[in-house]
Amino acid sequence: MFTIKAICGLTELSYLTGFYLSKKEATIALVEFSDYNSNYAIIEIENIIEFPFFIIESENKFMYFQHQMEIVNHVKTNHYNENQNGILFNLYFINESYNNSEGSDKMGDWRHYHINNYDLLNIEDEIFFEEILN
Repeated sequence: MFTIKAICGLTELSYLTGFYLSKKEATIALVEFSDYNSNYAIIEIENIIEFPFFIIESENKFMYFQHQMEIVNHVKTNHYNENQNGILFNLYFINESYNNSEGSDKMGDWRHYHINNYDLLNIEDEIFFEEILN
């Protein structure tokens, strides 16, 4: 499984443009992406885990998880700021290929959740993940 990560040269913000079953598919998409976009400092293909998987997007970084307990353990060991109000991180559930050849940031269109302090209190509860998966 592969993804393309784009990092904007002006803002250094990054996002993912798609998920591909083969490096060949990702390479073709990368060429299309490059045709549309010249404002990026870095465009790279990353090898990631297989479908279905979760992504935590936090502080402009992406972490990939195959299982729910991996997320629970990550949250427990990475001490997100419990005093912070608002969104701590975004949690995405990806279960199929996606190609955005234009390369624009469409991550908001994917199934995702804005995780806050209340969610962290319930992250070990099976109902928490049922809502994400359904």
